[in-house]
Amino acid sequence: MVISFSGVSGVGKTTLVKWLIETLPKAALVPSYTTRERRETDLSGEYVYIGSAEFQDLKNKKEFAWFIDEYGSQYGTKLEDLCRAVQDARTDYFILVVPAIIPKLRQCALNCGGVVLSFYIQCKDEHELRRRLLERDKDLV
Repeated sequence: MVISFSGVSGVGKTTLVKWLIETLPKAALVPSYTTRERRETDLSGEYVYIGSAEFQDLKNKKEFAWFIDEYGSQYGTKLEDLCRAVQDARTDYFILVVPAIIPKLRQCALNCGGVVLSFYIQCKDEHELRRRLLERDKDLV
C-alpha cells in the first residue's frame, strides 16, 4: 500500500513519517527526485538529489509519474518507483507530496494496478507553525 502525506511546510509530515517507519515492521519510502539542496531534517531515502539538467532529462524521457516546480526547486517521483511500491503488498510505502499532485499520483497508481491512500496534515496552532518555519530558516542560513 502507498500512503501519501501532504500539508503546508512545517506541519510535521516528515516527523510523522519518520515515526511510522521506525514503528511499523515493514515500512519504506517511495523516493522523490529533487533539484533542491539536502536539509538536515530530510529522511534517509526520501529524496534523490540531482541537478537541473538531469531532472530535465528524466522529464523529457517521461520517467516521472508526476513532477512539479515548487519554491524554486523541482520535485518528481519516477513511475517505476511508484509502480513497484503499489504492487508490493508486503510493505507499507509512504510518500510526502504537495496537494496539487495527488490526483496525478492516484491516477498513475491506478494505472500500475494499485491505489494511494492520501492524508492532509493540518496544524491548528498558527503560532507553532510559524515557530517551526522560523527555526527551519535558521537552519538554512
